Amino acid sequence: MCATAANLNEDVLPEVAHRPWVLTFPFPWRRRLAQDGASFGVLTRIFVESVERFHEERAARRGACGAAKSGAVTVVQRTSGDMRLNPHLHVVFLDAAYHEDGTELVWNELGHLRTREVGQVLEHAVGRMLRYLRRHGHLEIEHDVEEDD
Repeated sequence: MCATAANLNEDVLPEVAHRPWVLTFPFPWRRRLAQDGASFGVLTRIFVESVERFHEERAARRGACGAAKSGAVTVVQRTSGDMRLNPHLHVVFLDAAYHEDGTELVWNELGHLRTREVGQVLEHAVGRMLRYLRRHGHLEIEHDVEEDD
């Protein structure tokens, strides 16, 4: 794990600010996600796309010309520190978005992230996840989440 982190730091990630996000799932979802890799992969993609989209839209509001892009590295962790089943994500996002200006990449720093913005990103991601789960017949997951609300 340390060698992977060192490689990411030294050879992969650009020298710009990074922001870690951790996403855990509701208890009723965890067993299914641990057993259903395809669904877990889709929910991971939904989360990463939601945060990247937020970064790209924020960069555009801050004056990025053209299509802004961001990036991320995701690590899946299957247990918690006490070895209980807890599939969750650790994602390091570029705290910037970039766009091409001719032959150069221009970085647009995103600046301070407000708690309200984090909530909006998560609300959007969870809404997409619930639509996916509903569409694919995981009604017991949908029912458990509504009970938790």
